[in-house]
Amino acid sequence: MTSAALEAATPHPVSSTPAARAAVLSARGLTKAYHATRALSDLSLDIRAGESVAVMGPSGGGKTTLLHCLAGIITPDTGQVLLRHDDGGTTDVARLSDRDRSALRRSTFGFVFQQGLLIPELTALENVAVALMLLGVDRSSAEHSAAGWLAALGLAGLEDRRVGQLSGGQAQRVAIARAQVSGASVIFADEPTGALDSGTSADVMDLLLRSTTGTGKTLVVVTHDDGIARRCARTVRLRDGRIVSDSLQAESAA
Repeated sequence: MTSAALEAATPHPVSSTPAARAAVLSARGLTKAYHATRALSDLSLDIRAGESVAVMGPSGGGKTTLLHCLAGIITPDTGQVLLRHDDGGTTDVARLSDRDRSALRRSTFGFVFQQGLLIPELTALENVAVALMLLGVDRSSAEHSAAGWLAALGLAGLEDRRVGQLSGGQAQRVAIARAQVSGASVIFADEPTGALDSGTSADVMDLLLRSTTGTGKTLVVVTHDDGIARRCARTVRLRDGRIVSDSLQAESAA
């Protein structure tokens, strides 16, 4: 990823409408309960390749549980999470071993969380490079790729700063770079702007969209912010572990 490539990217893919693209992730009949609380209740959902999807709903409605099941962080009690590969084959993420799900999260899936979850002892460059080093990339090559991503996201010159020396918006840019440096095709973001002011939130969301769906990747965002949801091509609303609405933004449906 270069600065020029990121500048050229548009917020949403324009090659086809969302409904015309194949699903990259398909949830089928997901249920998940925590003791007496049912977080997901027979939920089915398709996430199409290259689209941005906002998942909304009240606290306790199942948003984060759904994201974690789709991403293989947790497994549902029942149901399937089917990941479609470029060759047309599928893998049921929910049936993979812990080791295989961890491998998937290091390569195919990327994550941006509300607080970034960066390693405070490492520099910005090291926080991004470590994602590649975990895949076996040598340090020099990993840091070269990390520097490219940081520059593309407006952080050139800040590579040697630690997390405590970065603003909230800068730290989230580092998290966005870390989520994608390995070439992940699906990015999951859990309240990625929740700890930021409105102006910084808009800037971070713009960069997140441009670097994901703007380059053909898929983005799933959990948010309470209607403004953030409106930036996405599609909004799915949950309540009590069920989908109560699933709609395209007007410009995406046109």
